[in-house]
Amino acid sequence: MTTHVEVFNFTSSSCKKIEEFPYDLVATTQGTCANGVIHWIASRRQNNYVIVCFDFVEERFKEVPKPDCLGETSKFDLGVLDGCLCVVLPLDTSQKEFEVWAMKEYGVKESWTKLIDIEIECSGNLIPLGHRKNGEVLVEVDQKRLVAYNPREKTKEVIVLTQNQDGFHGVTYLESLISPEGHYGIRE
Repeated sequence: MTTHVEVFNFTSSSCKKIEEFPYDLVATTQGTCANGVIHWIASRRQNNYVIVCFDFVEERFKEVPKPDCLGETSKFDLGVLDGCLCVVLPLDTSQKEFEVWAMKEYGVKESWTKLIDIEIECSGNLIPLGHRKNGEVLVEVDQKRLVAYNPREKTKEVIVLTQNQDGFHGVTYLESLISPEGHYGIRE
């Protein structure tokens, strides 16, 4: 199956076809926005995982270097903490202990730095969403729970628990009063 991508241009109110997407997206992943681009976990072939991003300025897909702690077949999740792209790596098959690594300088493989260890029961995805003022890390767990995790005391507080079959996706955003060019009648 071939994936086609189109980008909508607000100025011209038109779509532009972009190069074919030469990867398979991992079904459990959602797009993660960091450094002005959207990232996904994808594979070039079965069980060979990469981080792929779409650069809106260049209108092309690129691979982002992974930290050395991730092998070719390592399963991981993506998130954002302190504005940095993060990977979450399960430490064992029980999925109760995780490491969170952040790319401190975007695009530089050597800048991957281990931030924290998280001890929390998880059977699927663990997505870091941000920090609270008190230092706790907000994480989405299994698309069912929003949890505040205190890395110093290794305590957790469930903030949201959904029984919805479809679960939920926690997202972060940056407020802005700037409208996309040409949208809502604003033009240069």
